[in-house]
Amino acid sequence: MFLRYVRRMAAGLVAVAAVLVLPATSKADIQVLVEELDGSNNPISGVTFLPQTGTGSFLAYSFPTFNGQFFSGGGTITLNNGPGTASLTPSFSGLLTDKFDASQDHKILIRVTGDFNNPGFSGLLQNKAGGSDGFASGEVVVVTSSRIYDPSLTNPTPAQIGGTGKEPTTSTTKLADGLTTSGPTPYASNTGPTPTFANVSSLPSPYAIQQEIIISFTGTPTPNGTFGATGGASIVPVPAPGGLALALVGVPLLGLRRVFRKRAAV
Repeated sequence: MFLRYVRRMAAGLVAVAAVLVLPATSKADIQVLVEELDGSNNPISGVTFLPQTGTGSFLAYSFPTFNGQFFSGGGTITLNNGPGTASLTPSFSGLLTDKFDASQDHKILIRVTGDFNNPGFSGLLQNKAGGSDGFASGEVVVVTSSRIYDPSLTNPTPAQIGGTGKEPTTSTTKLADGLTTSGPTPYASNTGPTPTFANVSSLPSPYAIQQEIIISFTGTPTPNGTFGATGGASIVPVPAPGGLALALVGVPLLGLRRVFRKRAAV
């Protein structure tokens, strides 16, 4: 009889723990800024794609084609705001135009922002980078950095934003901004290292994850060559994920059950 009570108590505690470690889903917004940069990181042309809004735990967004002087292309963004998850994953597929000149060190910048609302979620902000190209000569270099900011502060100073040093000093278009609360992460690159991390000690509610991707080229890639870039910013739970928390709840109870079995046998 007592063993049956212990089993029921263990099942109840595990169920309660499972509920406590799962944050609720929430509204999701995405914004994208695409800019061409000159050799000094000054914007040449750019466009902001307006917010994409949805509800639920997952949002996928394909932003329209950007047609600049030296680059063209489009991409996709996925935002995952499900239980125990907060991630923003952008990708971009591009083409060098006939006006592209490798000697001018032209770059393309993509800045992606997603809104989240998972109160109490903390750990590490993980920042990834990847790249590919179809050049016979030359190589694409993809550099990324990510941060978390509080969108309630709409006009932060440069010091509050916490710039990384490679972003443009001015912008031809405006994107949502706010006070940096975590990061920016060190740079990750498709040439290494990747990923990089920054501590997340606390989160405002709501909060925004923003990743900046800068795409440049080495060697002598030819016009009309194709390239691709991928990023990824996510919060990695630390300490361990909820699964281990459940195990820590269940293990002592299982041990207690074995003790009572031995006593019953005696």
